[in-house]
Amino acid sequence: MWFAVVMTLITGIVGFERGVGGGLIGLAVGAVVYGSIFIVGAISRARAHDRLMGKRAARETS
Repeated sequence: MWFAVVMTLITGIVGFERGVGGGLIGLAVGAVVYGSIFIVGAISRARAHDRLMGKRAARETS
């Protein structure tokens, strides 16, 4: 799933860059897209980790 999304984004960014002819614009779009994916992934991993640790702590205290 993620691989398909990333490949679609890469081809979209490359096509956008060629169409506009501005390498910097393409790079900026790529940076924003990849940055947002990375941030969302990091947040979801942290939440999953917190949930796991919370369950473990609840088990130890009870």
